[in-house]
Amino acid sequence: MTLNLRSFKKSKKYNDSEKFTKLFTKSCKLFSEIFYKSAKIDFDIIGQDKINLNETYLVVSNHLGIADIATVIKSFPKPICFVSKIELSRVPIFSEWLRTAGSIFIDRNNNRSSIIELNRGIEVLKSGTSMCVFPEGKRNNTGRIEEFKKGSFKLAFKSGVKILPMVLYGTREIYEDNNNMIRDGNVKVRILDPIDIHSLDSDELRNLHVIVRDRMNEVYKQLK
Repeated sequence: MTLNLRSFKKSKKYNDSEKFTKLFTKSCKLFSEIFYKSAKIDFDIIGQDKINLNETYLVVSNHLGIADIATVIKSFPKPICFVSKIELSRVPIFSEWLRTAGSIFIDRNNNRSSIIELNRGIEVLKSGTSMCVFPEGKRNNTGRIEEFKKGSFKLAFKSGVKILPMVLYGTREIYEDNNNMIRDGNVKVRILDPIDIHSLDSDELRNLHVIVRDRMNEVYKQLK
């Protein structure tokens, strides 16, 4: 992974887009495979046919546990980066990979820094790289999808990309519920219809965080 990361960073530095895309795709697959290598996971993924490989998306996912990132990568058939909490920027190697891929790190205690990172995220989306956000803002073990933060959707509003809701179920059980050690289990993923923000009226845009959350929560309840 370290050698791959070195080449990955170099291809970005010298604007070698062909090599960067190749290494980006390879490293995403590698990360997901390494994370799940020591466990037998039965994945039930439905809705990948809704994804247009020629389009860029803001993937909106619920957040259950640390396995969510690897699960989103496995479920999304294109390279993808993430809106991450600032704490992940301190994790050696992994944080370098996230940053090189285009991920942004949000510090909720530093508004200026957060604005800079969000603007960088908008440019990443405009460049054609999809991004995933967890708009609940934190891992959730309440048994339902919590309210979404409205600001998370600014990335789509400012970049013009489509929103792709993705519902995860079972990722917490295979890690956090096993004393933070990966174990065998079942993970369900449901990809909902993409949302074109340009087709929405003003009321729908204003309440989009509520509309998307409610749609996802209905699906989540059916997976239980």
